[in-house]
Amino acid sequence: MRYLLAIVLTSSMLVLTDGKMTITDNAYTGITIAIHENVPEEALLLHNIEDAFTKASQFLYEATRNRAYFGEITVLVPETWHSSPIYDAATIETYGTSDFRLEATDETTPFVNNPFTIQFGPCGDPGIYTHLTDGFFLDDTIPLDMGALEKVLVHEWGHLRFGVFDEYPLSPNQNFYVTSAGRVEGCTVSTGSGSIYTSSTGAAGCSETGPLPWISCEFRDDEIQDTGYGSLMYRQFLPQITEFCDDDPNNAKTKHNPDAVTQHNTQCNGRSVWDVMNSHEDFNNVNPPVDIPDTKPVIKFVQARPSRVVLVLDVSGSMSGLRLNKLLQGCYHFISCIANGCTSVSIVTFGSDAHKKHDLVKLDSTTRASLIDALPYSTSGSTAIGKGLLQALEILEGDGDPQGGNIILVSDGAENRAPFIADVKGDVIAAGVKVHSIAITNDAESKIDDIARKTGGLSFLFLPDRCWFCVEGADEAKNIQVHGGSVSTSSGKGQFIISQDVSKDTRVIFEYQASPRIEFYLESSSGQLYGPGSSEYSCQDKFNTCVFEFSLMETGTWMYFVTTTDGSSASASVTVLGKNPKITIEAINSDVYWYHTAIDDIVVGTEIIQTIHATVSQGASCATVTFIKAQCVSGYLPVVQANVTVTVERPGNDGPVTFMLLDDGAGADINKDDGIYSGYFSAFTAPGRYGSMLSVESTSGSAISGQGTLGIGGGSPAASASGLPSSSAANVPTGEFQRSVSGQSFQLMAFTDQGKKIYLPAQISDLTVADFSINDQSVTLTWTAVGAELDIGTASQYEIRYANDSTSLRSSFDQQIIVVQDMIVNGADPNKPKDAGQTEVFTIVLPEDDMVYYMAVVAIDNDRTENASSPVSNVVPVPLVQLPDMAPEKDTGWVGSISFIVTMAALGLVVMAIFIIPAVVYFYPKSKQERKRSTCLFDKAKFIQKWRASHNISAAAEANAIVERIRRRNEINNDIIIIV
Repeated sequence: MRYLLAIVLTSSMLVLTDGKMTITDNAYTGITIAIHENVPEEALLLHNIEDAFTKASQFLYEATRNRAYFGEITVLVPETWHSSPIYDAATIETYGTSDFRLEATDETTPFVNNPFTIQFGPCGDPGIYTHLTDGFFLDDTIPLDMGALEKVLVHEWGHLRFGVFDEYPLSPNQNFYVTSAGRVEGCTVSTGSGSIYTSSTGAAGCSETGPLPWISCEFRDDEIQDTGYGSLMYRQFLPQITEFCDDDPNNAKTKHNPDAVTQHNTQCNGRSVWDVMNSHEDFNNVNPPVDIPDTKPVIKFVQARPSRVVLVLDVSGSMSGLRLNKLLQGCYHFISCIANGCTSVSIVTFGSDAHKKHDLVKLDSTTRASLIDALPYSTSGSTAIGKGLLQALEILEGDGDPQGGNIILVSDGAENRAPFIADVKGDVIAAGVKVHSIAITNDAESKIDDIARKTGGLSFLFLPDRCWFCVEGADEAKNIQVHGGSVSTSSGKGQFIISQDVSKDTRVIFEYQASPRIEFYLESSSGQLYGPGSSEYSCQDKFNTCVFEFSLMETGTWMYFVTTTDGSSASASVTVLGKNPKITIEAINSDVYWYHTAIDDIVVGTEIIQTIHATVSQGASCATVTFIKAQCVSGYLPVVQANVTVTVERPGNDGPVTFMLLDDGAGADINKDDGIYSGYFSAFTAPGRYGSMLSVESTSGSAISGQGTLGIGGGSPAASASGLPSSSAANVPTGEFQRSVSGQSFQLMAFTDQGKKIYLPAQISDLTVADFSINDQSVTLTWTAVGAELDIGTASQYEIRYANDSTSLRSSFDQQIIVVQDMIVNGADPNKPKDAGQTEVFTIVLPEDDMVYYMAVVAIDNDRTENASSPVSNVVPVPLVQLPDMAPEKDTGWVGSISFIVTMAALGLVVMAIFIIPAVVYFYPKSKQERKRSTCLFDKAKFIQKWRASHNISAAAEANAIVERIRRRNEINNDIIIIV
């Protein structure tokens, strides 16, 4: 629990709920821009931030058609900067909870000054934060590359506030696709005019022929002075782009193209950006267009203050024994070595009454010892939580202004003596103090989590018979948790890995119950044994704690074990912490997050409690979807191919459940290889608290991406969201490493129909055309199998349907033509889905050639009272048409849009690109046949025999060969297999 105490000071591991940002009368307020302490102090930076956001406010007002602007913005400057008369004292503002997070430019990082926004949720859900750098505001060349800063900021605001996505193709292979009319077309909307060229030579036109992709073909926009073109989620640096795309058929400049292969279309089911924005709570029947003569925001600057923490500790009768022992161990480590020297700490205890055990003092060697001596060693009485909160508030008020103070509230039971939390909550909120709750078991008072949420604090579940930990940060001054586990005299040796980036000031901490004859030992990778008598070893019998401390620890795999001098049995928890010596690379850092698609307030007695509902109605699911997200990064570079698992503690008698999180771009995961690992959670058992423990371990393929950015991924044209070319740097192997992190808890207050399935099968989001043949009239589709419930288990069947246009599939899937078993020629069976997470491969013969088909799939679970179908998958086009050569001269008839993708470099490294160039090229096939819907009437046996013979492949080896071909194409194309 000691690290749960540490996390509340610095962590950004938030349960994702509505933030402080609001819009009233068209004006956004509560926006926070926070400057990291690594940014050099620079007055010009503050001036340029104010100037950029003032211009962005006016541009946002125009782009939202007079519906929104920035009203109030707070800029948080770091505590390490000099004080200034223009700075007020910070209150609730922190770096880890801010909307825009500004760090120092790191010249060793690709896309060094490119802004990006972290998005965890589905289409329409706000992003988490937008990352900026000081170089973005100070480098005069940035507008030349990215466009005016105000346009870039509004582009990112689309991600951050409205939950829309980039209108770029999904892969470097998606330069073009073929429309239902047989024309080659690109993505998004018109920008006026432009020209085709061959990227390898720079020559006009492109000589590629045959099936797409035409990798060497690119399109260059003309920059024109006319305005009103879209879309701002595309190439905002073009001067003519000033709008978000919409569905207005009368405005060709901004008309959305739902068929373009873009992340926005995939995530938002073909909807236009403006349609998503109009459905957002900011604009849905509120904040209509209004004339605002002055959109300049009120910008105030506040300076971070040293942390002030009051530990409010439950010492009621129920906290005796193991619980008190764990509480003391946590407080001891927090005071002695976790909290930094700038922190001030006080201690309050409460049972039937509340008592100040120590004044608020700044930490140094003397005050740390004094605080440790003041820790409680006995328990008794009732549980008067309100009294403890009032006593803590009085201490913070005695220090001057209580705003920005922190209360860490630890309790194990229901409050049963006045004043109650409800009686004092208003005073705490009015004082601007954050309460962070730590529940000792699920029996703890539910309202402690409510006051934490209402004050902007964090909540955790701590089980005293298990080890729960967290990460405080990942720079040279912060602790990084490497390992958390347990050991006993009967369990043998445990092990952990020390990598170079956590080898400084490393501590291995053992906590145990009373056992005076217990001894702990470490064995390094080189065979060196450490234990009692070693200079690195010390014990605090008073707190049942032993610690190994190394100023610079040997890297490699370490073993640990425990013995007793009298042969008795004993056990202990184990925690390994290290710091980054900053020798070569940024430390690998991990965080874990709960993410809920909807959170409601319900009335419990006289209190309004935030809750996640999981309910089932007749024949349909209406449950909140819960995700678990974890990020694994080095700086802001993704760490890919790590083994990421999460263990969820649950109420009731079912015990914890452990499952993997994946960074594969399927199911709950948005982008492949972006350093964000994702999974659905559906294993609810009963009302109560749910907490999480993250474990990250390296694999043989683990690497720091040289071609990606956190939340965006590598090899993607969206790798730079602002218009700069992407990196071709090679991945850097991580070597062996471990991380361990505790996440926040949430409460499930309502859970009905236990034992029934709550959720639908997950949407298939990675449907891909892996191969097709015009001669055979065949297409090979691949996707990642989903489960009967989200991505758990196995679905009962698939329905694959096709149409002549994508709109029909999205709007009326059930009315389109179904693919029957006779049309599937590789032995796959839609009535026998694979287990969730496996790759499905279906080779399908279509009834006609010389036409473009659009295809989609749903997964169905029949093991319910009524069948449950997943949402319709992403739609893919299948162009069974002969394509002509591309005209070499500059085209003058561009309408619609063409994708701009920087192609593959000569050495085969994928260069990520981010531009989508609006225009459409019309290319007509040499011949056309009359196209109409028809059923597939042919001799299946004869066709399959001919098809296999022409491909020189046996029936048994057919599926394996297809999978192997896809795998190899993955390796060549940087894990991208989409071909259209």
